[in-house]
This record gives sequence, C-alpha cells and structure tokens, in this order.
Amino acid sequence: MASTKVNEYGITDMQQAFADEYIVNPQNATQAAIKAGYAPATARSKASQLLTKVNVQKYIKERQKELEDAKIADQKEVLKFWSAGLRGERHEQVVVSTPDGAEVVDNELSEKDKLKNSELLAKATGMFIDRHEITNTQPIIIASVDTSDDEKIEVDDDESNTDS
Repeated sequence: MASTKVNEYGITDMQQAFADEYIVNPQNATQAAIKAGYAPATARSKASQLLTKVNVQKYIKERQKELEDAKIADQKEVLKFWSAGLRGERHEQVVVSTPDGAEVVDNELSEKDKLKNSELLAKATGMFIDRHEITNTQPIIIASVDTSDDEKIEVDDDESNTDS
C-alpha cells in the first residue's frame, strides 16, 4: 500500500514522483504515472486525475519555473565569467591546420578578449561613470495651472533686455 502522507508541497510522494516524471516528458502522462509506480492498467485514468489536482498542478508549475530560472545566468554568474576571462582562467578551442590536416587546440584567451572582459566587468560594477555637466542660465518654474486659464497667462521674455 502506498503512503498517503502529504509532503511539504501538499501532495504525496507518489504524486510528486508522477509530477517529476511528467515534467521530464509532458507528452505522455500515462507513462509518467507508470514510472511513478501506478498500476499500468489504471495509469491513464490516474494520470488524468492527478493532472486535475490543484496541488499537483501547483507543484508542476513551481518546478518548471525553477528549472527555467536555472537556465538563465544571474548577475553573479556573469561577473564570475568575466573575471575568469580577465584572469586567463577560461580557454577557447581553436581549429588550427597541421601537416596532417586540422587539429583542435585549447588556447588561453587573447589579450584583446581579456581586455574586453575587464571592460565589461568594470562597466557592470560601476567603475566607469559617465558624468555630464548640465548648466542652465534660465530659471525653471514648474507650476500647476488650470487649462481654462491658458489665455490669461502672460510670458515676459524681456529678461534678457533688462541689462541696459
């Protein structure tokens, strides 16, 4: 008899095993049920039932999101990658011709590539800050004005002419 104890996800271990198998091969829920330990004779109907359970659906969605998120490099991973390139810890495979044909050689990154890694690392960590000085000789006045008063607003552009 299978355990009916509910785990931290609100599903049984057998339901979780089904969900994990289903995530790997979502085209065949019946096979996922069989691999999870359900009887082959009832696997198809059991798989259908399991896929309608809210907690099983929630677990599947959470695990799929975790797996998808793991495919995307985070900031720390990118910084480590650039640092390794800068320090010469990364290598690239290059095809070179030999008297016998071609051979794949493991080369250290070029100085140009190391420089590019250092530049990207410096930009990402804020070592290069572009500063622009903005000067304005005219005062800026921001006021809230009722649009019905637009025709009543007078603009005095004669400030530049008062330097007599």
